[in-house]
Amino acid sequence: MKKLVFILLSIFVISSFAQREVAKREDLQKFFKTKTLVVLEPNPMSSYNFYIKDAIKREWNITPYDFIEASEYEKMRKDPQYSFITLDDVYFAKDKSKAKYTFICLSLGGNYHSTSDMPQLATFPLSYRGVEEQYYAYKLGPIIHFIQNHVKLTNDIPTLKPVNIINYYNREAPSMKDKTLYLMPSDLSKDINTEAKFKKIYPYNFKFVTQEELEEIIKNQTKDAVFFHKVGPMETMPKGRVYKIFMGAEDGKIYYFGYHMISKKKPDRLLDRDIRILTKEKKN
Repeated sequence: MKKLVFILLSIFVISSFAQREVAKREDLQKFFKTKTLVVLEPNPMSSYNFYIKDAIKREWNITPYDFIEASEYEKMRKDPQYSFITLDDVYFAKDKSKAKYTFICLSLGGNYHSTSDMPQLATFPLSYRGVEEQYYAYKLGPIIHFIQNHVKLTNDIPTLKPVNIINYYNREAPSMKDKTLYLMPSDLSKDINTEAKFKKIYPYNFKFVTQEELEEIIKNQTKDAVFFHKVGPMETMPKGRVYKIFMGAEDGKIYYFGYHMISKKKPDRLLDRDIRILTKEKKN
C-alpha cells in the first residue's frame, strides 16, 4: 500500500532525493545489520512487482532480503531488524503545482510513530503519480544498483548530505566520451529530437531507440551504455517539475542529474541546455 509523504523540507533539499527524516550516521550503521524487506504492490498483475523481484535478485547484495505483501508492511515496519524498500507517493509542500510523484525509497524500520518518521537512507524518482508502470519499471535494475551504491557512498563519506549530494554526483560523474548514449526521441524537446539536430550539440556516440530496444539494453546490462530516465507528467497534468537523469545500464552510475519546472519554453522533455551542460562538464 502506497503512503502519502508530507514533506516539509525545503525544495532544494527535496530535489536531492526527497528525504523526509534524514538518516544519521548511526542509522546507516544499523542498516547493514538489517534484513531488507521489499514491499510489493497490492495488484497481483503489477509490472512493478515483476521487475523489482528480478532487480533485487540480480543486484541486491548489501543485506539479506525478502519480499512481503503490502498488507504486512504496517506491522513489520516497527521492527528494527528490518529495512524496507517501498514505493512512496511524494509531493512538495512548497510546490504550487501540487504535483504528486512516485519515488522508490529505502527506509529503516523501528518503533517510529509514522512512516514519515522512519529514517530514509535513499530515495529515487520513478514517475509522476498516475503514470503507468510500463514507462519506468524496466529501469529498476540499474536504479536498485544505484540505491545500493548510494548507501555505501554516504556511509563512506559522512560529509555528504541532502543539500550537496546532487552536486557531488554531477561533479564526480564519469566521462561520456567512451560511452554510448541511448535515447528515445519522444523524451526530447523539438530542437533536439532528430539525430541530425542532436548531433549538432552532442559530440560523442549516441543512438535513438524504441522503448523495447532500451529495455533490452538495460536487461542485458550492456557495457558502456548510458540511458536517459525522465520523470515528467506525460499528459497527466500541464505543470510540475521534470527530473532528468542519465544512468549507466550496467552499473547504475549517475552521469547527470537535473530538473526544471515546466513552462512554455521548458516542456516535459530533455532540453538542449541539459546536453550542453552534460558535454561541458565531461570535457573539463
